[in-house]
Amino acid sequence: AEMAAAVGKEVFIHMPMQPTYRLPDVPEYSVVIGAGLSPDEIADRIARARASVPGAAGMNNHEGSLATEDPELMAHVMAVLGPLEFCFLDSMTTVNTTAWKAARDAGLCWGKNGDFLDADRSPPAIEAVFARAVARARRRGRAIIIGHAWSANTIDALERLIPAAQAEGITFVPVTELLTPGRASASGDRTPRAPGKPGGGGP
Repeated sequence: AEMAAAVGKEVFIHMPMQPTYRLPDVPEYSVVIGAGLSPDEIADRIARARASVPGAAGMNNHEGSLATEDPELMAHVMAVLGPLEFCFLDSMTTVNTTAWKAARDAGLCWGKNGDFLDADRSPPAIEAVFARAVARARRRGRAIIIGHAWSANTIDALERLIPAAQAEGITFVPVTELLTPGRASASGDRTPRAPGKPGGGGP
């Protein structure tokens, strides 16, 4: 997070949330947001995540195919994020997600993931998703996609595809520039916080 901020990149907390299957017992899931947590427990887990990712401008969900379908749970999450002036990007891991609606209703700036760049890690699949995102950006004016650092293929593809897209007139911006403003930020009471100046060069 500190390295990203130093070069002007936005940082989001990729918050683990409960999926429909059993999660492995690994450290990253010690802060998972899921069913049965009290509002205080949710606030504590988000606080721990914030402490481990300094300077974050917002949050999106990692997994969460079960948690994000629970409107009450998502309302509790957004109630914690509101005073932090966080944005929320719904990763859209289920078609029945209520997360983006909860963020909207809580007055946060919010958005939706349009596609996963590397759900299939093969280079042809990554290139196909990227091409769809570029086409969507041309058609709608914007596109958001989520990629992962787990695959060297992803990095290799982005190093090739981003300059080619830029040469064709596609601009890459911090994700907060593509989110729908919340009630408070739209009225001028607050604006999304970003760690350092906006940086280009990535989706």
